[in-house]
Amino acid sequence: MIQISPFPLPPLIEAPVSKSHLQRELILSLLSDQPSRLKGNFKLLPDDGLYAIKTLVTLGAKVQVSPTEITVIPPALGSLREEVYFSVGESGFLLRTMLCVGFLFARRLRIDAAGTLLSRDLRATFDSLGQLGIAQRNTKGTWPIVLERIEPWPHELRWDASETSQVVTGLLFTMARGSGPKELTLINPVSLPYITLSLQGIANRGVSFVQTQNTFSVGTSNPIQGKPVQVQGDWSGASNLLCMAAIRGQIRLAGLPLGSNQADEKILTILKDFGAEVETSTDTVWVKSKAQCPIAVDVTHCPDLFPAVSVLASCANGISAISGTHRLYNKESNRLEATCMMLAQLGVRFEIRSDTLFVHGGFHYRNGMVISHHDHRIVLAAIVAAYALETEVAVDEMESIKKSFPEMKQFLSLKGIQPKII
Repeated sequence: MIQISPFPLPPLIEAPVSKSHLQRELILSLLSDQPSRLKGNFKLLPDDGLYAIKTLVTLGAKVQVSPTEITVIPPALGSLREEVYFSVGESGFLLRTMLCVGFLFARRLRIDAAGTLLSRDLRATFDSLGQLGIAQRNTKGTWPIVLERIEPWPHELRWDASETSQVVTGLLFTMARGSGPKELTLINPVSLPYITLSLQGIANRGVSFVQTQNTFSVGTSNPIQGKPVQVQGDWSGASNLLCMAAIRGQIRLAGLPLGSNQADEKILTILKDFGAEVETSTDTVWVKSKAQCPIAVDVTHCPDLFPAVSVLASCANGISAISGTHRLYNKESNRLEATCMMLAQLGVRFEIRSDTLFVHGGFHYRNGMVISHHDHRIVLAAIVAAYALETEVAVDEMESIKKSFPEMKQFLSLKGIQPKII
C-alpha cells in the first residue's frame, strides 16, 4: 500500500507530452517519404510512447531521442516481409492503429501486449477485421495475436466506430499512404475530436481528405511528408493538476495549445462551470480556485476525464451530474466501477441513473485504500483527492501512471514528499 501525501502546487509546470499526439506523429513519421523531427517535452516519455518507438524500430525505422527532439528516419519502401513481431504494451491505441498500418510492412502480424490490455475485451475489434480482409490465426482469447491478410483492402468501407475511434485512425493513416480503402464511412463514431486530430496530422503532412458528414475519401494522393512537428502537451494528464488548482490554490501550465482537438481540452469549460478563474494564452493555461459550483458534463467524447472530474465534483457545494458513462466499461479498468469504488473509499455519496453518475459534494474519508485496478487514471484521480482532502490517501500502486504521466511520480519525489510504502 502507498500513502499519497498532498503537496503544494508550484507556480509553473511544463505539461507532460500528449501520448495521443505523440503516437500519431510517430506513426505518420514511419509512413513518411522523408525523415521527421518531432519537438516537444520528451524528458520522461510515457510507456505508450516508448512502445510506439520500439514498434517503429521493429518495422525498420531509425529513431533518435533527446529530451526535446525525436528524429524518425522511415524505412525504405520495399517488398513485404512474411511476418513481423512486436509488442504494444498496454496501449490500446497502438494496437488498434497497427492492426491496419502493420500490414503495409508484412503479410502476417504477431502482436503481443502487457498489463491491463491482456484482459481487456477486444472481441468487437477482432470480430470486425474480416471486413478488412484480415484473418485471426491464433486461438481467440490468447496472446500473442496472430493476424494475416487474406484479401485486398476494400475500396469502399463502412465501419462501426461506436466503441472506439482508434481503428479509424489506423484506417485513415493507411488510406493516406494510398494502400487502403479510398472511401470510409463511419457508423455512430465516438471520440470525434481525436478523429479530427488524426486528420489534422495527415493534412499537415500534405495529404487531404474530402469529408461529407461521416464519410471520408481520398483520391490519388501526395506522399505523406516527413517534416518538423511540434508535439502537443497532454490535456489528459494536465487536467489532474488543473482540477487541483480549481479546488484550492492556483497553477500555470505551459505547453497546452488551445484548439488542440485533444478531447480533454474540455476540462477548461468544466473548470469554468465549477467556478474557477481560468485564463489562457497561446500555449499556457492559468487556473485559480474561486467557487465550487456543482457541474453538469457529458464525457462521451472525453472519457479519460471521468475519474478526475468525479473528484472535482466531490468538492462542489451541491450535486453534480456526469453523463456518458457508457464509454467507461472497456478502458484499462471498468472505469465506471473503479471510479465508484474510489468515491466510496473517499466517503463520497453518489448514485448511478441510466447513463449518468450523480455526485454529492462532500468527503467523509476514513483511511480506506483506493484500488486502482492498475488504471493510471484512477491513481491520478487519487492524487487529486489527496490534495483536495489535505491528507494522505492510500492507493494500492503507483506504477501504472508511467503509461501516461510518469512526471507525476517524479514530481512528488522532487517536492521532497516520498510516498510511504506500508
